[in-house]
Amino acid sequence: MPPTRGSQGTTENTPLVEGPKDLEGRQCTDVACFGIFVIFWIVLATLFAVVFTTGDVHKIIHGVDYEGNVCGYAGSNVSGSGANLNNKPKIWYPRIAADVSEQPDAFATGAWWNIDLYGVCVERCPTFDINTIEEVPDYGWGHFHGSKAPKWPVYMDTNDIVNRCIPRKEVSATTVVLCTMPTCGDVPGATCSPLSGTMGVPAGAWEMNDVHLASTCGRQIDFTYAATVEQPGSNDYIDWMFASMTNVDHVLEGLAKNWAVLLVCGVVFAVLINFAWLLVFYCFAKVAVWLAIWLILLSFALGATFSFIKGGLGEAIAVAELSNATGSDFPPDLVQMGSAVLAPVDEEYKEHMISAGVLFSILFLIAAILVCCGRQAIDRCVVLIEQASLALGSTPGLAIMPAIVSMLQLGVVLLCAFTLTVVPTMTMEGTLEGRLHETTGDKALEDWGLWSIALYIGFGAIWTYCFLTALTLMTVAACVFYFYFVNKATVPAKAYMAQYDDNQTSWPVLKHLKWVLRYHIGTIAFGSAVLAIVMFIQLLTKALFAYLEKNLQANSCLKVASCCVLCCLQCFKKTIEFINAYAYIYCFVENVGFCQGCASTFALILRYPTQIAINTAVQRVLSALLTLTTPLACGTIAYAYFDFMASDADTHTGNGALLLPFSVFVLALLMTFAFAGVWEQVVNSLTVCVIHDVESFDGKFLRESMKTAFDNPKKPKATVMDNKA
Repeated sequence: MPPTRGSQGTTENTPLVEGPKDLEGRQCTDVACFGIFVIFWIVLATLFAVVFTTGDVHKIIHGVDYEGNVCGYAGSNVSGSGANLNNKPKIWYPRIAADVSEQPDAFATGAWWNIDLYGVCVERCPTFDINTIEEVPDYGWGHFHGSKAPKWPVYMDTNDIVNRCIPRKEVSATTVVLCTMPTCGDVPGATCSPLSGTMGVPAGAWEMNDVHLASTCGRQIDFTYAATVEQPGSNDYIDWMFASMTNVDHVLEGLAKNWAVLLVCGVVFAVLINFAWLLVFYCFAKVAVWLAIWLILLSFALGATFSFIKGGLGEAIAVAELSNATGSDFPPDLVQMGSAVLAPVDEEYKEHMISAGVLFSILFLIAAILVCCGRQAIDRCVVLIEQASLALGSTPGLAIMPAIVSMLQLGVVLLCAFTLTVVPTMTMEGTLEGRLHETTGDKALEDWGLWSIALYIGFGAIWTYCFLTALTLMTVAACVFYFYFVNKATVPAKAYMAQYDDNQTSWPVLKHLKWVLRYHIGTIAFGSAVLAIVMFIQLLTKALFAYLEKNLQANSCLKVASCCVLCCLQCFKKTIEFINAYAYIYCFVENVGFCQGCASTFALILRYPTQIAINTAVQRVLSALLTLTTPLACGTIAYAYFDFMASDADTHTGNGALLLPFSVFVLALLMTFAFAGVWEQVVNSLTVCVIHDVESFDGKFLRESMKTAFDNPKKPKATVMDNKA
């Protein structure tokens, strides 16, 4: 009797499965975890409702004045002064210096939610005019005892940043071209400059102009002086806060004006360049793999050499080489720079550098042994890189999906971040004076409640972010499963199984996203929860050490403990991410739960440690090559456009000249990170599929280029019993 749809053939003793399980015959995995995730989000949505109902979004958007009124909000009149604030949607801070001096503790901690500035609602942000000083009336004067003055003169220009009138820091520079020889007394008609004989300017200097040309001057100096207008009585924290808000406003303004060019350069060009790299990896897979391996060996060797020289072991050799270079054609500046770089460190740090050199040497030896003993693993890696590039190239939707998921992740993060900014307004009531003199006990109780809500929302953001990442990883694994086992166009004709006729699709990403959501959404919730808990603990630990270092005296033991604990947590997090990535593959390929997927991952690592190590190392190097070259290329194209080809190219100069190219660089970097992550998951998924094929189906689905590399001589050839009855 021949095998039925999704069934397995048999031998006399050992069953032989003809192929992977039919997609329609799957079962849901880790259903309870999905239920927990749903309950968690119900509670999270309830907290959102509580925060936005109890808090006041208007206080975040428009600000609260010193009377406790919300600017631009007609229903707000806390002090009873009767001021009509409906047409005053912006808030201005006229006495920042006094506020800083009155709240030193709040400014010292950097807790912005505990800082209260004396604000006055205004119709527009005031501007400074040296000829006519503008005065803003204080509507609470004579009506409210907390008012400080009847009018507030405007001595600084302000920027409108999210309806906050922030003092503008202005820097102006002036250059005067002076001639010092001959002196003004020796040039007929030349007038001595007022700067002559002051501030380092030689006596007798005169300013060159149209009348007295440079041709009459023998020695010229350019005298530049600058003037900075800034908020008096401020401190470093508030200067940083205002400067950050101003920079963000400028960035958003530039992005809004040039969004189309940014998308073309940062997204379209990034995708095209990444696919060009994909073509290179496919055509020159062997060269790419060996280049990555030699770069790893070279990095370890150079790291060991540099560490030993800095530790003083190779000082004599380095000095001799630099001495030879000094007498050669090398530029002296370059030789001097080399001497400074290779100079040994202080005596107390030499042991650390020698230890680093020993570590690099051990890593070099391990890598060299792996290369020498793992030639077959390297050959397999070459085939996997080639076929993975083909799989990703034949499923272009995989390159677009991370961008869509990243937008969803950004939306979740922004929603949670905005909600967190609204949380402090839940208890922000009363006037400025009342808030400053609030009792400690009540405030502590309120703070604990707010912190609990904030921590829950923060964990919700992290878990949802990890959930969407896991969804991407498993969908990639599902698409590779389709490429290797199911797709009639890519599976060898002799290996294709008729049970997959109804699974053929022109939209593999959408099709398998549906399969993942239908059968494995609980597994995704489980795996993402594990990673989210680790990340949450990592963030809390980092915040705890930052608090201790800020509020305790300098303690070297505390710094050492902080570095060790945070390093261990980071390593643990990376390990969890690595295990999860493979576990999601097994969960789809074998239709198992998360725990079984992790067990299969550990078994894979134990059976094929060399293969996994080489694959991972090569992936990291090639991904680094992607993330270095693609954003630089896109940023260079954007710089050439904005500074030379754009209609307003003349305006892209000065300090802001690199703003838009840098924005393109960041956008392309994010796109390339996502692309590289998908490509790495494709390689991992293909590795699991091939090994699963070799071990379970005797290599039935191997492509011709894979058969030599993935032979399986240790596995006895099983045959399907020929039933002739």
